Amino acid sequence: MPKCGFTEQLLAILNEHKVEYTYYDIIADEYMRYWLRNYNGWPTYPQIYIDGKLLGGLDVLKESIKQGEFQKLLKKSMQVSTGGERFKRIIEESKAVIFVSGFEFEDSQSKNFIDQVKSKHQEEHLTIVNATLDEKLKSYLEEAGYKLPCFIIEGKKQE
Repeated sequence: MPKCGFTEQLLAILNEHKVEYTYYDIIADEYMRYWLRNYNGWPTYPQIYIDGKLLGGLDVLKESIKQGEFQKLLKKSMQVSTGGERFKRIIEESKAVIFVSGFEFEDSQSKNFIDQVKSKHQEEHLTIVNATLDEKLKSYLEEAGYKLPCFIIEGKKQE
């Protein structure tokens, strides 16, 4: 059971909408709390991501449900059924993507990639996808010969 009342509310909403989800306990990981807050500029938790992209916090989720946007996002998210389709959509929607295993991407290769993206594509959004949270995507990456971390800019794998 979550220790946070906001997270409890979030899970109740997701369960009510029959959303399949995964979560990461940031209460137990001080580094991740700090990193997420600085990475995406969102100051509060829980943070809701759909297909690797930040939707916002609980208040944003409630508002998007009222306006019918959440249901549209879910329909779009659920349309993609294979790992290959998920991979294709992610790289089409993002200028730069890093696929990682867990949240351990503080190695020099990942840091260099993130710095490269920030310097060359300052206005573009860097998407970081934790492939371990999506079995289909993880399997696709393994079968297609991608090794994590995997870096892609404008649809092309970076070596």
